[in-house]
Amino acid sequence: MKLFNKQKNEFIKSQKIYVGRESVCMADDVNAPNMSFFIFTDDLETFKNHISKFLPFIREDRTFTWNGYKGCFEQTKFNKFFNKYPDGVCVYNNKNSTQLFSITIDRNHNILDFQINDNWYEIIREYPYLYLKRCKG
Repeated sequence: MKLFNKQKNEFIKSQKIYVGRESVCMADDVNAPNMSFFIFTDDLETFKNHISKFLPFIREDRTFTWNGYKGCFEQTKFNKFFNKYPDGVCVYNNKNSTQLFSITIDRNHNILDFQINDNWYEIIREYPYLYLKRCKG
């Protein structure tokens, strides 16, 4: 898929990124595994906004920090049981302990803090499966 930036009059490099996240409570488990996807570009602000919108609603007046990792994934065959997986891809856990980014949001999904690996674009472009885990504490 190619996206066109009218302001710069050029095509934007893009690809589909698959994202999974851990559940935050028993009610959230109803939809588990929590899956989504978005079109990935080299624009960091767009990336941050996609990630923050994917995270669950927070009832309390607290903030939560989530860490992003390369995710384990499996390709499932499309059938009535797996139709909630985008393109039949299920990202279900972190592949290793190397953190790619950290994002802190409030209950309105405002981004309060965001830290990311210097090579974020190349890493995610090579491996388009991300898994988000909530920081404990």
